[in-house]
Amino acid sequence: MAGKTNRRWIRVKLDDLGTENVDISESVSSVGPTGLTYNQKDVTGYSDGWINFTLGRANAPVTVTGPYSNTVDSTMNHVLVHAEDGILGYQGASSTLTIEYGEKAAPGTPDPVFAGEYYASSYIINGADMTYTAEFVPASATAPTWSTL
Repeated sequence: MAGKTNRRWIRVKLDDLGTENVDISESVSSVGPTGLTYNQKDVTGYSDGWINFTLGRANAPVTVTGPYSNTVDSTMNHVLVHAEDGILGYQGASSTLTIEYGEKAAPGTPDPVFAGEYYASSYIINGADMTYTAEFVPASATAPTWSTL
């Protein structure tokens, strides 16, 4: 089903290093960008008529923001900090981050999914407006992937 969508049809799931893949979508205001970006290396020769480049290594950082809350089990704060197996409690522990994009409805077959193993590289709470910003960076040699539900 091609067409426009909006953030209410995006599902963000993060495992809490236990057995749970927690849907934290209700505590997410924005997510992204998602996808792979590549470093570009200039390989233009002096006599070339245009710029030439080659692609370097891929990267796929993801930023998630939303309203801060520490009262519900399905919030970013709970998964990253307060859960028994909270990610930030483990040095170097990774977690599966899954982002499902529904088109005009809740995600379902064959909507796109971006997923991979990530480190939570930062988690900042802004006291002025009580929001959080969480930064995630890939945690393995295997790049995050696009697929479908």
